[in-house]
Amino acid sequence: MRYSLGFLATVLTGLNVPAWAQTREPAAIVLDTLAVRAERRAAFRIGQNEILLDSVLVQSRGQFLSDVLRRYTGIPNRAYGNGMLSALIIRGLPASRTAVLWHGFPINSSMLGSTDLNLIPISGLTDMAVQPGAGSSLFGSDAIAGSIALSARPEWKPGFKATAGATLGSFGLKTGQATAGYTNERQTVSLRTSVSLLDHANRFWFRNTSRFGQPRERQQDAGIRQKSVSQDVFIRFSKKIALTLSAWWNQSQRQLQAPISVRISDESQADETLSSLASVEFNHTGWKDKLSVYHQYSSIRYQKPSTQLNEFSSETRTIFRYEQDWRINRSESGFPNWQFQWGLEGAVQQARAESYQQTGRQNRFDVYVLATGHWTARLRSTVHLRQSTTTGFRAPFTPALGLEYDWRLLASLLTVKAHAARSYRVPTLNDRYWRPGGNLNLLPESGFSRELTVSQTFSHSTLKNWHLTAYRNTVQNWLDWVPGDTVSYWSVRNLPNVRAEGLEAGMQFAHKLGRLQLQSAAMLNYNRTVSLAAQGAGGRPPQLMYVPNYSGNWTIDLQYRSFVGGVQHTYTGRRFTTSDNSYALPGYWLADAYLRHQRKFARFQTEAIFRVNNVFNTTYQAIQDRAMPGRHYQFSLFFIYP
Repeated sequence: MRYSLGFLATVLTGLNVPAWAQTREPAAIVLDTLAVRAERRAAFRIGQNEILLDSVLVQSRGQFLSDVLRRYTGIPNRAYGNGMLSALIIRGLPASRTAVLWHGFPINSSMLGSTDLNLIPISGLTDMAVQPGAGSSLFGSDAIAGSIALSARPEWKPGFKATAGATLGSFGLKTGQATAGYTNERQTVSLRTSVSLLDHANRFWFRNTSRFGQPRERQQDAGIRQKSVSQDVFIRFSKKIALTLSAWWNQSQRQLQAPISVRISDESQADETLSSLASVEFNHTGWKDKLSVYHQYSSIRYQKPSTQLNEFSSETRTIFRYEQDWRINRSESGFPNWQFQWGLEGAVQQARAESYQQTGRQNRFDVYVLATGHWTARLRSTVHLRQSTTTGFRAPFTPALGLEYDWRLLASLLTVKAHAARSYRVPTLNDRYWRPGGNLNLLPESGFSRELTVSQTFSHSTLKNWHLTAYRNTVQNWLDWVPGDTVSYWSVRNLPNVRAEGLEAGMQFAHKLGRLQLQSAAMLNYNRTVSLAAQGAGGRPPQLMYVPNYSGNWTIDLQYRSFVGGVQHTYTGRRFTTSDNSYALPGYWLADAYLRHQRKFARFQTEAIFRVNNVFNTTYQAIQDRAMPGRHYQFSLFFIYP
């Protein structure tokens, strides 16, 4: 699979204002309350930040997930075209250093090491959070830069509920989705089923900057078809025993968008994924046991008839996890809200590809201990200890320490957070087994990150909260595919250190004037990520390719009665496209706008959404020579019961 695996392995190295969450006291939200959920990632993430996006999912039906994340996080998005391969660059590190989790289990490809966000349908999700910062002590391999957590939670309100609708858009976009759920009167069984379909001709207009005069042309051979089904079953047998069964199937067929210098392309790629999860929980007084089994099958078929290429690859992953949680109350410890967890996790991974000389296999076993709690009413801490062993090598020991301290200042809460952690990333199966270029003797990456955050939350003010974070992350044994010195093919090597450091700042505003409510949020990111072994212009270490120094977003939303409208601005700065920083793509601003209206009837309600994307018709490229659409429109209509 020369293109879909070999090439990708090298390049992938309410109101809708998201809540920047604290683990203790989330910011007040006027129009759509967001709360930190009582899950492992929230309880044990003391000292780190989290961007909660649950409410954004509701009004983003029919959108690509990568576009949603770009609009509401300000994190740069690396996209190979409209609806094509896409991933976030969190804190200056490539997508393969970000763990994508479904119900707490990793879904990154064991072959490529990353997840294509545009293959994940929004309709099957109720919870979404972006968590910048090292998380290997919580989630294992890949979480060097951060994590993206996706899940669906039960709705325990008795009765039947359903949502169905469709979206029509420019350039031949058609989507449809339906979600239905049921909870019995005893609130012991909750069911949720979601189906989504997408058909997109994707024949958008763009300015061809590679041709004289930059003529306006229409994109050819970039169509997308996708279908997805998800099913969640939640059963409470008693107050002490609960069962969760979840499954998600996704199939996608894409014509691979060619560079703008190529008029016609016959390359296509078909992706299929089936994920399933079974989890049983036993609750006792003060402690609980949880046993989970996760299985994933994924396949890719790459075709190029002009060269008679028809290559197929597949991979399977099975994870067994046992966890035990317990709490110690004040009478036993003298301190409130202490929570502990220890767990065992085993994973079996296997992959087959025509470019592998043998079946790729990798087994992993992890043991971890987590503790979090209060030393005083103001001081909180968390400690993580994790050790992983993987076929062929032993991963680094990954401890983490987080602290938070609060000060009450008049009608505000000032919080200082500090976090330090080790992290790691094991080589992918492509890194080890791809021929030519793979290497069975690679070392795992080992990172050390530090971050410090100051934030303030106000109780009675138009300014609801602000935060400022400084971070540094150094990664040893960096894995990268580089051209051979004496051979014609690329190969993977462990390179010396890569260092990522920067600042993150954000704030939220909310104000109410009679029936008019206003809410706004802004985030700004500065990052410098350099390879310490290389030398760029002026003798300085060069910035990693496609990592901007500056990025950010600004959103503003207005609500008047049943109408909600808003604008989302995003900025992506200059990005170097060569390893020596000799050439760069210019930065660009994007603005998207929407208007949403809800109307209630006796037994149901309707929701209409009109969206204008790229309002100012900006010509830009996220990846060199890959066209992106100008101004385009979408209209969605949904029926909601009850």
